[in-house]
Amino acid sequence: MDNILANELVIKSIRYFETRRGLGYEAKTKYGSIWNDGMGGGTYFYHTKKEYSKYRGINEWDLEKIIDKFEGIETQDDTLTEHKIFIQTFDVPACPCCVAESEVE
Repeated sequence: MDNILANELVIKSIRYFETRRGLGYEAKTKYGSIWNDGMGGGTYFYHTKKEYSKYRGINEWDLEKIIDKFEGIETQDDTLTEHKIFIQTFDVPACPCCVAESEVE
């Protein structure tokens, strides 16, 4: 990972939830949680103790790579990871993004 601090974060658990705009998740670590609200915004680190604020500097791509590592997913394309997770979580043939992209082509 590009950020050395990212290597210190180890996921303990993760939960996914469906929103009206997509898939959200919370991944808990020893130092706080990695969040994505599923409403189209970025992935970020949230903590409750001042001494853990250094982890807020980890960019969203590295945060998602930490989650990928926890789940045993390795891919060159970050968007493919989200699509695979959606398909596996909701047991559908394709995520809404894939369907919309295929209709355009």
